[in-house]
This record gives sequence, structure tokens and C-alpha cells, in this order.
Amino acid sequence: MNGKMRRFNKSASSKSAKPDDVLGVLDLKPGMNVLEIGVGGGYFISRIAERIGRSGLVYGVDTEPAFIQNLHELNKQTPYQNIKPILFRNIDDVLSIETPIDAVFTRNAYHHMRNRTEYFKGILPILKPGCMIAIIDYNEYPFSLLRILGHFTRKEEIIREQKDAGNDLSDDVRMFKKQSFLIFRKA
Repeated sequence: MNGKMRRFNKSASSKSAKPDDVLGVLDLKPGMNVLEIGVGGGYFISRIAERIGRSGLVYGVDTEPAFIQNLHELNKQTPYQNIKPILFRNIDDVLSIETPIDAVFTRNAYHHMRNRTEYFKGILPILKPGCMIAIIDYNEYPFSLLRILGHFTRKEEIIREQKDAGNDLSDDVRMFKKQSFLIFRKA
């Protein structure tokens, strides 16, 4: 694991990130199949793998080969070996998933995605009816480095893009000051 992954994991596991509360909202159960988009250092995917257990699968999608290699290593360490890494080059990589997905989760990665509406429309065939899509991303926060770097997505933009992709807003979880936490359902 490199320094960047360690920083991501430190941030994801911090008290302010409220990882236990986030996982509580996701309400993942044994046997569920989950897709995490943007895995970073693997903190959340490891926690998800524990929650869904031996009878579930968690697919981790990222564009960074080092993050994908890290997932292979994490999978060897988990007692369930239920982590399935996917290096994203195009939508066909995600569509290669043969197991219908119960839940999609992305944290602080949505703003990095290109053509988000088309991406989420594109993955609809692998999502079960009613599939939960949970998106946590930074808000446009005045006078912040995140804003200067463009590392945010306005809440209204996420809602519009997901609606255009065919997903209905189910919940606006007001857990964070600087981040949106939105739950959608596949229509």
C-alpha cells in the first residue's frame, strides 16, 4: 500500500468521516452484491466485504492500477475472499459483472467521473430493480481548497444527473457539513 492509499484510508476511517454511521445507512446484509466505484485505499471495500460475508460479492472499480492491485492483496487477507477488483477503462469493464448488483456505493469519487449520467445509465443492466445507489461527494464549499481544485459536485447536479440516468432520489442523509450523502433507487 502506497502513501496515497494510506492517506485515503486515514481520511475514510476518521471520526469526521463517520464510517460506522455511513455503513449503518447503507444497511448491507449478508449475501448482498455491492459495486464500489472509486475504491481509494480500500478502507470501505474491506468493511463492506465483512458486512456481506462469504455469500456476497463486492466489486471494486477504479481507474488506478495501483488501487486495483491493492484490492487483490486485500482480497487475499479477507477470510471471505469476496472482493472482485475491476480496472475501469470503459463501461464494458463494469458490464462484465455477471452477478446482479443490490447496492452501489461511491465516496468522494463522483466528481472525478466523466460523463456521469451516461455511466449510470450504462450500468443499469447489471443493477437489480430497486438497487440502492449511495453517493457521498464534496459540496461546493466557499473558500476551500476542494473548491479551487474542482473536487466537488453540487448536490443539485448529482440529483439531476441521477434523475436523467433513471434513478429516483430516495433520501438526502444530512450527516456531513461539507459533503452530500444522497441515496437513489433504480426506478
